[in-house]
Order: sequence, then C-alpha cells, then structure tokens
Amino acid sequence: MACAADGADDRHAGLSCLTLAQREQALARWQMLRVHLEDGCPLVRVAGEHGVPKRTLRRWLAAYRAGGLAALARRPRSDRGTRRMPPELRLLIEGLAACVGDTVIVRYDPRDMAEICVFTGAGFLCRAICPELAGTTVSLKDITAARNARRRGLARGLRERAGVVDRLLAAHQDQLSPGVPDTPVTTFGPASPLKLYRTE
Repeated sequence: MACAADGADDRHAGLSCLTLAQREQALARWQMLRVHLEDGCPLVRVAGEHGVPKRTLRRWLAAYRAGGLAALARRPRSDRGTRRMPPELRLLIEGLAACVGDTVIVRYDPRDMAEICVFTGAGFLCRAICPELAGTTVSLKDITAARNARRRGLARGLRERAGVVDRLLAAHQDQLSPGVPDTPVTTFGPASPLKLYRTE
C-alpha cells in the first residue's frame, strides 16, 4: 500500500497508511510500553509479565520515540519475494528434495572428514564439503590412536561396571545367608531341569 504523509517517508507515515493487522499490532505493542512510559514500571518487569525479551521492548521503545505509534507496526521487508540464494544452490536443494524419505548411503574417507559423498539406490547423488574442515587432514596413525583410546576407555568402563555388579552381588549374598552354603534342594519325584536353592 503506497501512502505519503506530507512528504514524510514510510518510517514516519501515520496510522492511516497501515493495514488493520498492522494497526492492531502497533496498538498491542503500545499497550505493553504504556505501563513503562506512563506509570514508570521498569522494562524488566514489563518483559516478565508479557513474556517479551527486554531487548525487544527496548527496540520498540526506541521506534516509538523516533516515529510514534505507527513506528511500532512491523513493516514488510524490502526484499520480500526476491531470492537470496545462488541459483546453483537452489537447484541442488530442489534436486535433494526429491530424495526425502529415501534410504541413502554416506561414504567418507576417515582421514578427510571435510568431504562426504551421498549415494542413493540409483547411484551417486551429491558431494558435501565442510568449509571449516577443508584442507585439514588426519593421519592414519592419529585415527588408529583415537580408536585404540576409545576401545580402552570402553573396556575400562565395562570393567568398572562389572566390578560394581560383583560387589553388589557379594554384599547381597552375605546379607541373605551368612554362613549357609548354597546347596541345591533335593526334591523327590520327576527330575526337573531347574535347580532350586535355599537362599532364593
């Protein structure tokens, strides 16, 4: 909607240039700021009561002081409707959108984690490169050392857990029957594949 108010630019245009939704939005924001402006309530309290970040309230307050009530309405973006991504990237995204839900295979060289290759059932799909990791390589020696350290850590953790379980079982056995040996209970009748213990 084009509107000019005595040569003023859109930022200082009056409420008459706003849509109904923009007017309602500006009025709702003013209702929040009014408590601060007229009653002197701190912005921190206003932010807490309305669930709006204090930084946003400060921005609205600055806009109100600069342009009045009309400045509290959200303006449409000047770049609305324009594409901001390169056409090559848009084509890649549209091509990948056709593969949503498909099973893919990701292949990579462990020495070069900056690049992965994605394959579908039809074959090669794309290559993805991480610019932050590009140019850095990891030697096979470093990979082997990291794998061995991970294995040692897992084995150590399993041993610690097994030790805790063994200690708990030993303490539990001592509490149940101090001095009573675990001997199977003899039963008469048909032989059962299960053995029964007195401590159970």
